[in-house]
Amino acid sequence: MKLIIDGVIFENNAFGGIKRIFSNVLPLMCDLDPKLRVVLFFKKTPQSFLPIHPQISYVHFEKMPDYLHPWHLWQPHYEKIRNHYMKLRFGNDPTSIWLSTYFTRPFTKWHGKEVVFVYDLIYEMYPELLPGSERVIRKKNQAILSADKVFCISATTARDLQKFYPVTDSRIVVTHLSHDQIFSIRKSKNQSIATEKFILYVGRRGFYKGFNLLLNAYSKWDKNREIKLFVVGPSWSPEEKSLLLSLGVEGAVSLFENIDDEQLCDLYNQAEAFIYPSEYEGFGIPLLEAMACGCPVIASNIPSTQEVAGEVPIYFEPGNTNSLERALDLLSNNAEIQTRVSKGIAVAGGFSWKNTASQIYRALKALYE
Repeated sequence: MKLIIDGVIFENNAFGGIKRIFSNVLPLMCDLDPKLRVVLFFKKTPQSFLPIHPQISYVHFEKMPDYLHPWHLWQPHYEKIRNHYMKLRFGNDPTSIWLSTYFTRPFTKWHGKEVVFVYDLIYEMYPELLPGSERVIRKKNQAILSADKVFCISATTARDLQKFYPVTDSRIVVTHLSHDQIFSIRKSKNQSIATEKFILYVGRRGFYKGFNLLLNAYSKWDKNREIKLFVVGPSWSPEEKSLLLSLGVEGAVSLFENIDDEQLCDLYNQAEAFIYPSEYEGFGIPLLEAMACGCPVIASNIPSTQEVAGEVPIYFEPGNTNSLERALDLLSNNAEIQTRVSKGIAVAGGFSWKNTASQIYRALKALYE
């Protein structure tokens, strides 16, 4: 079996958890099958670390225009030229599988199978709030309807998929994700990053992530002077800086950019709680990371979080500031928190990248059985 995989997720997702799927799973799939060959190709320069294995090779197209002179004459024909080269480079064997990480299609007259990964349906649910949603949905539609198998990262995503696309159950494969092994309980706490009490937010902060809701609830919380809010993610936007000032919490909120997994693990281990206020998610890798580190979880009550974390989190009503504030108050109940932490460790232990890799490999192999 030969996998031809677009590297889009490594080109455009420098910050985010989705690239962890392929970084972890592809080498494990190669371990399952010594005859498996994986070709990962890029049209742009990758922005993050790539999976490494003797059975994985890389093809880079980003410098191809440098060899086409004069460019103004070649540019109108570039897509045809690149597709022809891809056909020569990859071959067109019926036993090959085109695996799309971000809704790409193979070159014309492809003889192999096609599979695609769907992580969430955020563009379909909030098209008016996301720029370029029409283009993305059109691209997704072509890839999803052409695919022999559609991999969904949760049963929640699979249900959402069928609300917007005519995909039969037989074509859908639900493959839960996992967390990296580095995220675990540490016997000694490394306080080189933090010396004070804090609650923790991790990830992007788009409108559906509920971060502004968290800031509003935190600003009203009577413990915000003794417990800080630590945020791991990209730089503040001008709007966020303005909101921090208007709420009067700019001195209590600290941003951590570009930290590595070692430091993030330390933060999970030290935090009073991990806050997951999103109104919509396809899965939720940070939930598993936090639970694996023995960190209490406060989360909005949404289907994907229930699917991943079960009864472990202290839940609050999505979009409700007062409900989140009441959830924060429950952190003082030591006995209940410890019970939830113990359950969380057990729940996180039930997920592994090895299981994910095995599920994906079996589904791909079944395409030719």
